[in-house]
Amino acid sequence: MRHPTSPGRLWAALSLAFLLVSCGGGSSPAGASAGGGQPPTATIDADTGPIARDQAIVVHFSETIDIASLTLGGEIGAAAATEWSQASAANDTLTLRPRGGTWPVGEGRQLTVDARNLAGLALARVGTTYIVPVRFAAFPPAETVIGQPDFQANQGNRGGTVDANTLYGPEGSVAVSPDGKLFVPDYYNQRVLVFSAIPSTVDASAMFALGQPDLQSDNAPIGRTGFGVIGGLSIAGGRLLVTDRDVGRVLIYNTVPQDASAMPDVVLGQPDFTSAGAACGPSRMNVPEAGILTEDGKVLVADSRNNRVLIWNAVPADPGSAPDLILGQADGLHCNSNAGGSIPSQRALSSPVGIWSDGKRVVVSDQNNNRVLIWNSFPTSNFQPADIVLGQQTFTAAAGNDDNQDGLTDVHPSPRTLRSPSSVSSNGLQLAVTDQDNHRVLVWNEFPKQSFQPADMVLGHSGFTQSTPNDLDEDGAADAAGASASTLSDPVGVLLKGDHLFVSDAGNNRILIFRAH
Repeated sequence: MRHPTSPGRLWAALSLAFLLVSCGGGSSPAGASAGGGQPPTATIDADTGPIARDQAIVVHFSETIDIASLTLGGEIGAAAATEWSQASAANDTLTLRPRGGTWPVGEGRQLTVDARNLAGLALARVGTTYIVPVRFAAFPPAETVIGQPDFQANQGNRGGTVDANTLYGPEGSVAVSPDGKLFVPDYYNQRVLVFSAIPSTVDASAMFALGQPDLQSDNAPIGRTGFGVIGGLSIAGGRLLVTDRDVGRVLIYNTVPQDASAMPDVVLGQPDFTSAGAACGPSRMNVPEAGILTEDGKVLVADSRNNRVLIWNAVPADPGSAPDLILGQADGLHCNSNAGGSIPSQRALSSPVGIWSDGKRVVVSDQNNNRVLIWNSFPTSNFQPADIVLGQQTFTAAAGNDDNQDGLTDVHPSPRTLRSPSSVSSNGLQLAVTDQDNHRVLVWNEFPKQSFQPADMVLGHSGFTQSTPNDLDEDGAADAAGASASTLSDPVGVLLKGDHLFVSDAGNNRILIFRAH
């Protein structure tokens, strides 16, 4: 479906324009003559940003191109079958179609084009970046599991002691670094495990841990190198963010750690790296559950028990810096649930525990109100109202699993209801939400544009009306065999990244990794 004014398309279009200018190229109509010994120019005529999985991409050149000189790069280029045709001159139009029927799914899928004209003059390279939507089979099994020896086991630390391949209640979202390392929050073991790459097999071991002196320890003192219990993680702009929830702080590493010696550079929520404790106030926090870094340098924190979201427009340098903006409260001195009201509103929050932003939009899981709020543009003032609500039809409703919106919890969930949603994630096109008390992950195939919009996909169950944890046969009772590759128990973290979907399956003490098709 085409959305000419979507934020993703605008971003990609601007990226393409930048590439053309920075590489010395330009664009001209398809039939224009280069003349005068000038090199050819080209434009890419396609839905930049989000594209359909099987969509044709057309490149228009300003004149006839030497076919043998064509070089395509990036994931899209490598997967493309080519067809030349004529608009105003022979071989001035190139159509790309996916050889295997679909383009490589995920965000950041690149296409670059190099070519020469018949006179041998080179085109200034042109290119752009696409988002290709991911899809999952019905009731899909995970590709692999972290923290357990197999898909059935579910005890914390495997029923034994902490080690390089164990987890104990991972209660936040994982993060992936630009060089492919996987960072995993290990809640009760008070550490972040770092894997050299995204594991492709069961029983992978971390290469090092942050927060502990080694991979067999779980009781390091709290300070600059020791954590309390870990919430969510985020990597963007070359930085790592860690929410140290029970210490009431957020830690930021200005460089993504490469080994266990790394120490955070910035602390938010406390005046220094040794202070701890919860409080309400402009520069304090009370159980920050999740935080997100954006590529353009913003910092957003879900300050859950202060019932607000804190926003810094740039990564601060000073410890305990106050935020630039606050959502959910009128100022930094008030922290009551629903801003002190008896019911939710378009502005107020009650235990926000998950957050996502691309620097242009903001998504918050408002857990106690059983809803997800969306700001379609980046907020510019305190207490700014949200634009869209998911899980409820109106901004004043709060009951969980209330499809008929009568204020009472229904017997079964539906594609548009939520019950204690926790984490949220997006690839810029699709939105994923961990619906914790329904023991499932919901995915919207396009960024929601209206309130109470139903989800398109569900993971953890065979359909949208089931809600029992670890219920592979969907008989309404948890299976005696324990967990499985397809079921979930208290999923509290999610990351949609490339062709992977990572779920922090806290009740089963594991991370599940699903691969899209």
